[in-house]
Parts: sequence; C-alpha cells; structure tokens
Amino acid sequence: MLKKMISTGIRNKKKSKNLTFDLELAILIIGGILLAFTLGAIEQQVSSDTSSSSQPVAQTTGEILSLDVNGVLNGDYSSVVGTWKSDNGASLTFDTAGQVTYKSKKGQVSKNTIYNARLLDGRLEAQFETKSGRVVTIFLIPAGTTSKYLDQTYSSDAVLVNNSTTDDNNPFYR
Repeated sequence: MLKKMISTGIRNKKKSKNLTFDLELAILIIGGILLAFTLGAIEQQVSSDTSSSSQPVAQTTGEILSLDVNGVLNGDYSSVVGTWKSDNGASLTFDTAGQVTYKSKKGQVSKNTIYNARLLDGRLEAQFETKSGRVVTIFLIPAGTTSKYLDQTYSSDAVLVNNSTTDDNNPFYR
C-alpha cells in the first residue's frame, strides 16, 4: 500500500509539473499573440497617420524643399508637396502619395495620380489624366535646368503642364 501511495504521489507530482509547464506555455503563447496584434495595430496606425496626413512635409517643417526629381521618380513626393500656381490662374497641388489636384485656368478640377514618370535631361516627365479623360504631360524642372522647348533656364523650381511650347510661358511656381 505504501508503494502504491508513493507511486500515485510521484505520478501526481509529474502531472502537476506537466500541468504547470502547459499552463506557462499557454500563457506565453497567448501573450505572444496579444503582443503581435498590438504591434500590428500600432504599425497600422502609424502607417495610416503618415499616409493620410493632409499637411505637406514642407509645410510642417516651415521650409520648402528643393525639387528632387530622382526622389519623385522613386516615389518620394516630399519635394513637390504643396500648391504650385501659374500666372494665368491655374494651380497644381501635390500630396505625399503622388496625388495631383489640377485646377485649370477655367476652374475645372481634376484629381489623379501621376504615372509613366521618367527622367529626361534633368527634368522629370510624367503623365496625368484629367477628369474628362484627357492625358496631359507634367514636367518637373529643378532650378538651374533648361526647359525642353524655349531653351529657357529656370532660376527656381518649376512645373510645366502639357507639352506645347506655350506652356513654357506659364510655368507653375510655389
């Protein structure tokens, strides 16, 4: 009988240790899952905070960044963020996600993303589709770069819309 009691006690002790180990393992697994969900939620919140920011980078720092055509080509729009205006009343507004809002001199507004971006002699050329389906070309011209048509060198960053020579007469500036 003593042997039976000792043997039962040992088995119960082993079961108790196994149960303790299983419980600790379950707590660690649940804690890990909760931590993963928490970190995922934090990452998602940070991502949505940065991608949906309506205030441009240049405005939050109080400085206007120099136009970086290589950055724009690689998806970093921080150097073009903000509103660019021409002397004929048209405007372009770029956000950090590459969305462009174009307001024509007649007041028509189109919002879309630029696409087909490529570097061309120090300028960035890209397309933009207006609300009516018309595809226009946008040229981002860093200060000191010569324009494509009138052989004009711009003293400050500029944006040209379309591809006709008359667009050199109405560049967009910040």
